[in-house]
Amino acid sequence: MLGFRLERVQRGYITGIVTRILKHIREQASLQLGQEVTQATLGRPVKFRSSIGPDGGLQAIAILTEAALAAGFEKVDFLHEPSAAAVGYHTSSATAHHALIVDIGGGTTDIALAEVGTEDTQPHILSTWGEPKGGTDVDLGLSLRSVMPLFGKGVCPELLAPVFMDAASVSDLNRQKSFRDRRFIHTPLPYASRLAELQKPGIPVRLNRDVEKLKIELSKTARSERSLSYIEPSLVAQATDTHLASGAESFMRSFEQLLAQVSKEIQEYTPVLFLTGGMSRAPYVIEAVKQAFPRCDIVPSEASLGVVDGLSVYASLTQDVRYP
Repeated sequence: MLGFRLERVQRGYITGIVTRILKHIREQASLQLGQEVTQATLGRPVKFRSSIGPDGGLQAIAILTEAALAAGFEKVDFLHEPSAAAVGYHTSSATAHHALIVDIGGGTTDIALAEVGTEDTQPHILSTWGEPKGGTDVDLGLSLRSVMPLFGKGVCPELLAPVFMDAASVSDLNRQKSFRDRRFIHTPLPYASRLAELQKPGIPVRLNRDVEKLKIELSKTARSERSLSYIEPSLVAQATDTHLASGAESFMRSFEQLLAQVSKEIQEYTPVLFLTGGMSRAPYVIEAVKQAFPRCDIVPSEASLGVVDGLSVYASLTQDVRYP
C-alpha cells in the first residue's frame, strides 16, 4: 500500500499501522538483547508497487522513515532486498563466485548479481533489477477467474469488470473505497447479498487470504477449495490448476521478460542461482528461472528468511551495535 496514491487520512492510518509494527519489533528486540535498540536496517524492494510512478517509491520510503522514528528508532537506513539476501549468502560461501539473487515476494520481484565468498565482509553488488509485480498479482488473477464468478462476474451483465477488480485489489485503498461505495440494488440474488457481505470491513482481505491459500495448494495439487461461509453458509470457492495457470499468466509474462533482460545483460557470467521470497517456492517460477539460466545451478536457500538473515548480518556490520 505504501506506493499507492493516498489521501492525507489514509496516509496517516497506514503510517500509524507501520509505526505500531516497528515499535513492537523494537521493544521485543530491546527485551531480548537486554538493552535499548535505537537503530534499524529496513529491507526495501528495488522498485515499490506504485500507482503514481516513481513518486510512489519516494512516498513509501518517507512513510517508513517517519514510522521508524515515531517507533523510537533514532537511526534507520535501507537496503535493497536482493542485496540483503546476497549478504546472507555471502557469509555461508567458502569460495569466491558470482551469485544471481532472485527474490520473488508478494508485491515485488527483485534480482541482484553479486560477487560472494570473497574475504571482504560484504558481497560486491554488481547490478540490480526490479519489477513491481509479485505473488499478489497471481492472487488477483486467480481471484478473478475462480472466485469472483461466485459474486456475479460473467453472470450479471450489469456488473462490469471494474467492480471485481476493485473488490479483489486489496492493496489499493482507492479501489477498495470505490468498491465499498457501490450499490447493487439491481443485482439479483444471491450475488447482491454476497457482494454486500464482501463490502464489510476486513472481508476483502479475508477473502484474499483464502485465494492465496488456493494458490499455494494448487502448486501441489490439480484442484483445491476453500469455505467462504463468512460470506454465505455453505458457499465454497473451487479452483483448478487451469485457473492458476490463467491467473498467473500476466505475472509470468512480466517475470519471464525480466529474466530475459537479466540473462542478456550478464552473458559474461555463469552465476549460481539463489532463490528467495515466498513465490520462489512455486514450481512454475522455479521452472521459468531454470529455462532462463539453463547453465546455472540453483543452490539451497530459505524462501522465508533469505532477506531477513542478510539484513541482520548487514545491520551488525554497519550499525553501531554493542551487545552486553
